[in-house]
Amino acid sequence: MDVGTTHRLGEICYGSGNFKDAYEWFKKASEQDQGQATFNNRDSMYNLAICLEQGQGVEKKSDEALKWCKRAAEAGCTQAMETLGSAYSKGLNAVEKDGGISGMWLEQAVAEGDHPASLVILGQTYLHGHPGVDKDATLGVEYMEKAAEQGHPAAQLELGMMYVQRGK
Repeated sequence: MDVGTTHRLGEICYGSGNFKDAYEWFKKASEQDQGQATFNNRDSMYNLAICLEQGQGVEKKSDEALKWCKRAAEAGCTQAMETLGSAYSKGLNAVEKDGGISGMWLEQAVAEGDHPASLVILGQTYLHGHPGVDKDATLGVEYMEKAAEQGHPAAQLELGMMYVQRGK
C-alpha cells in the first residue's frame, strides 16, 4: 500500500475517534520509504507526533513525539515547524526554552506560506526580546502587522494596544 493511502486511512480513523488504529496507520505511513519524504509521509509524521504528545491511541511519550515532530519539520511540514517554534518559544513539550531555535523554525514556517500564529510568536519575540533573540521593535511590529492582516485576533489586539499607548 502506498504512503498516501496509508496516511488517508490514519486520517479516517483519527476523524472517527479511533485513535489506536489512527496511530498505527500514521506510524506505518511515517516509516514507509519511497526514496524521499512525500507530502503524506511528512504529515503522517506530524500526526504521529500529535498522537504521541497527547496520548491518543498510545501511551503519552513527549520525547518520542518531539523526535517525530522534528522529522516532520525537517521533511517540510509547516505545521510541525510552527509547533516546534512555539514549543521552543515557551519551553513546552520536552524542550528547553530557546528563542534562537524557536525563531529558526517559525521563520521557516512563515517562509513556506501563511502562518499567522508563527508571525504572532515571532512578533512577540522581537517586540519583547527572548534569550537568544535581540529585541527589535521594528521587526516585531512588521510581523504583528502581517499576522493582523491575515486576521489573527491576538495580533490585532496587540497592535491596537500599541497604537493606543503611542497615542497617549
